[in-house]
Order: sequence, then structure tokens, then C-alpha cells
Amino acid sequence: PNAHNPPSPPPPPLKPEEVLHIGNDFKKDYLGAKDAGFHAVLLDRYDEKYLAKSWRQKGAPVFKDLVDVVEYLGRERFELGPSRASSSE
Repeated sequence: PNAHNPPSPPPPPLKPEEVLHIGNDFKKDYLGAKDAGFHAVLLDRYDEKYLAKSWRQKGAPVFKDLVDVVEYLGRERFELGPSRASSSE
């Protein structure tokens, strides 16, 4: 930024539904994020099959690593933000 190129205004703050929280603790990361209105997924980086299974049974999407998360988001054409129904109101 200089006199000829003024700084751009900051982007608007994110809305909770525009955030994807990725963590590895069901209570702190998954439930905490969901309670805040965020999307959330968990990582099972240490191959803890029993723990990952219990998270899935409680409704959490569970992945091995970040590459799996990115592939899932692309495969499902996942979009962060309000649902189509609520955005048309």
C-alpha cells in the first residue's frame, strides 16, 4: 500500500456457518465447534479405531488426515455457508 495504491478494506468477518473446524477431541473440538454454529470434522491421526468408531456413532465425520478432509470436501462438493433453503429467504 502507498499513496497510489491504498490498502484494501478488510474482508467482512466470517459467519459461523462459513467455518469448518478440524480437530481431534470430540468434546472440545467437535461439540465446541457445533455449539458455536461451525461445521466440524475430527481427525483420527493415531489410528485409534475404537475412539474413531465412537465419534462416528455420535455423528461426527472422522478422517485420517487433512488430505482425506480435502478429498471429501471436493467429492461431496461441500460448500461452507448457509444452506440453499435459508439463503433464498
